[in-house]
Amino acid sequence: MSANQPTSELTTRDVLSQVDRRVSLIETDVRDLREHLDARFDETARHTSREFTELRRELEHLRNRGDVRFRWTIGLILVSWLSTVGTNLIR
Repeated sequence: MSANQPTSELTTRDVLSQVDRRVSLIETDVRDLREHLDARFDETARHTSREFTELRRELEHLRNRGDVRFRWTIGLILVSWLSTVGTNLIR
């Protein structure tokens, strides 16, 4: 080999430089992936929160509706009972 030809030997500094570059790329990819996953989890949490809020609202509406029907039923039973008792007392 002559002195004018470049050598193909890598020095320790070259190898460490390549390793450092590759580790930096991996760290960047992991950071980007973490940010992407955090954004997706936040989006999922917001969506789930909206759905639960809607379900709670609907459940409250159904409870109120059930309460109204229960009160009407009790009212009708009381009116029927009072009219029956009143009819028997008038006779």
